Order: sequence, then structure tokens, then C-alpha cells
Amino acid sequence: MADAQAFSLGLWDYAAFVAYFLGLSAVSYWFGRNERGSTTDYFLAGKRLPWYVVGGSFIGSNISSEHFIGMIGAATVYGICVAMSEWMNVFTFSLLIWFFIPFLLASRVFTIPEFLERRFSLTLREMFAAVTVISNVVAFLAAVLYGGGVAIEKLFGFDLWWSIIVLGVVAGGWAIYGGLSSVAWADLFMVVVMVAGGLAVTVLGLNALSPDGSLAEGFRVMIERNRATGGAWSEAVALHVRHLAGTDSYNRLSVFQPANHPIVPWTSLLLSIFSISVWYNVLNQFMIQRVLGARNGYHARMGIVFAGFMKVFMPVIVVLPGLILFALHPELLLQPWEDVRPAADRGYIHLLQTLMPVGLRGLFLAGLFGAIQSTVNAVLNSTATVFTLDIYKRLLRPQASDKHLVNVGVVSSVAILAVAIVLA
Repeated sequence: MADAQAFSLGLWDYAAFVAYFLGLSAVSYWFGRNERGSTTDYFLAGKRLPWYVVGGSFIGSNISSEHFIGMIGAATVYGICVAMSEWMNVFTFSLLIWFFIPFLLASRVFTIPEFLERRFSLTLREMFAAVTVISNVVAFLAAVLYGGGVAIEKLFGFDLWWSIIVLGVVAGGWAIYGGLSSVAWADLFMVVVMVAGGLAVTVLGLNALSPDGSLAEGFRVMIERNRATGGAWSEAVALHVRHLAGTDSYNRLSVFQPANHPIVPWTSLLLSIFSISVWYNVLNQFMIQRVLGARNGYHARMGIVFAGFMKVFMPVIVVLPGLILFALHPELLLQPWEDVRPAADRGYIHLLQTLMPVGLRGLFLAGLFGAIQSTVNAVLNSTATVFTLDIYKRLLRPQASDKHLVNVGVVSSVAILAVAIVLA
């Protein structure tokens, strides 16, 4: 199988990526202009976001490089059950729509720590604000920048340090310039590019599985080979069945797996809805901030409805390519277990290299970059919001003017980005 370093771009690929970057810059500039007049404008986009921007930005903030590389690699190894981590979010979205959004919007807060103070106590607000800033910088920003830098290094052989620095500066620049308005509208633009690039990979993969290039026939072949009832596909599953499920058999096409499954046991799926998923989708500032910036309750709720439909659709571009990769290359699993997952991740790069024509590779690169950028933008903007309003204003300058707080938000964004780049 081709090495990851062999991934190359042609003139039309560079043209596609440049067109993406120019379009992103135009959107970010246009919607971010004149957004520093007040804290409401800068941190909550003036509460003018329509439902399609709320929903698109909500999904854009959630999708990053781990979906396009790691999640597809996991689907190659474990099968369709990986999609449950996306589909189970729909239950949390329902709680957000019917229960949490009315309370959040009625409280007229800027941040989740502020909401927790009104609901519980000042101590909880201060603790949650500190934890949010630290975890956002260490667990999200630094990790996403590092993962994106590694992806660029492995794809194109660029130096890791420069990959991280350029990625951080380019990804975070528009968030610093225009606040949430730039972030949210840029997220919508990036989601469109991500979906287009991801769909291209899935369609071309299904075509490759079909002798006559028919999508329906390609889908049938993909399902048949993932049943692993014969040939190299059956041998691959049988070789690692104990690692896959700890039992004597393994169904790659079952969405619910036994309680001892290594990554998606059915018990953790059910329990995580009311723990991790509620925190991530409801109490996570960088996700919920675009909901707080919605025009009204209707746009906030319809935005999450839109995001829910996108969550149902997302496995088409972040799980099906893994099933296609297994159908095309069962030999990925015919090697020692410790080499299987790294090979699956590299296998997706091979899939891109062999299936995507010149021009579409640039579109995929733009989609991958957009996935990283949308997360960096969201986390950077929300972290600066929490630091400015819940730490700086609350503890140091309670009487600070709106203009001063916006300036603090800009300066803190630059500082937070610099720290995250160094940590990455």
C-alpha cells in the first residue's frame, strides 16, 4: 500500500484550496466587520444568528481531524458501530431543544458559568470558569492543533512545528478579528466544504467497489464484504475476533455491541447520554455559545433540529469510508493487532490518493483544514469569552466598559492561541 508521504497535489488541487481560503476569508471579513462595538456583538454575534448558522456552526465546532482520520480508521477496524457515537447525540439534542434552551435564553447570560451562578452559586461559577479555560486550552486547542499538525506532516511532509504555527495563526485569526459572528458564519461555509469533500470520498469509494460504477451495486458489495462471511474478509475478522469483541464471533454491521466491546459498549452509550453528552452539547461553552447568539428561541431550537439531522447524516462521510476501506483492503486487518489501527488510519490516506482525481484532493484538503479550523475558532472564541466575562470582569474590573472588555477579549484570544500553539 502506498506510503502516506506519497500524497501529492496538482495545480487544480492548489487552485481548489486557494479558492476555499479566499471564500472563507471573504465570509469571515464580511460578517465580522463592525462587530467590536459591544460585548454582545463580539461575544454573541449581536444575538442575530439565524437557525441555519446556529446549526451549521454547532456541527462545525464538533467536527475535527479526528473524525476524518481517527473515526474512519476506527470504522475500518470495528465496523458500523462507530456511528453510534454520532447518532446517540440526537437524544441529547432533544433535551437541549425542549428543556435547556428555554432556561438558557430566558436567563439572558453570556456564558455557561454565569448561568451556573444564577442556578447554583458564585463558587460554582468561578470553579467552572477556571476549569473551562484550562481544559479548553490543554484538552481541546492544543490537542486539535497538534492533531492537525501531525495530519499535515504525514500527508505532505511539512515540518511539524511550522504546520502547527501556521495552522494556529490561520485558523484563529478570523476568530480574533470578528468574534462569534466571524466564527459562526465561517463554520457554516466550512461545513458545506467538509460535506462536499467527504461525500466525494464516499461516492468514489462506492464506485470503486462496483464493476459498472453503480452506487447501488457498490453499496451492495460493501455490505456483503463487511458481513465477513467468506474470503479474506472472514479471515481478517476471525484473526482478531478476541480483540474486537472478546467473543467467538463479531458482527461488523451491528450498531449495538456487547458490554465488553473495547470502544462502544452498549452500556457506555446509554450512560454517556446523561453525562458526557449533556456536558459536551449543553454545558460546553464552545458548543452552546452559538445557541446563546441566536436571534430568538425559535432560531435556537431550529438550529439544533438542523444540527440533529446533520448528525444522522454524518456517518455517511465519517463511517462509510471506513467500511469501504475494509471492503477494498481486508489485508489491513491481516497483520498483528498492534499494527492494525495505525494501518487503518494510513489506509484512508491511501484511499484518497488512489481514488480522488486532481482537484478533488484539494477539496478534501480544504475540508480537512476546515474541520480543524472550525474547532480552533470555536474553542478560541469561547475561551476568550469565559476569561473576559467570568474571570477578568468578575474578579478584576467589575465596572469595565463594553469597549474595554472587547479589547480584553481580543488580547486574551491572542495570548490563549499562543499558549495553545506552544503546548501543541
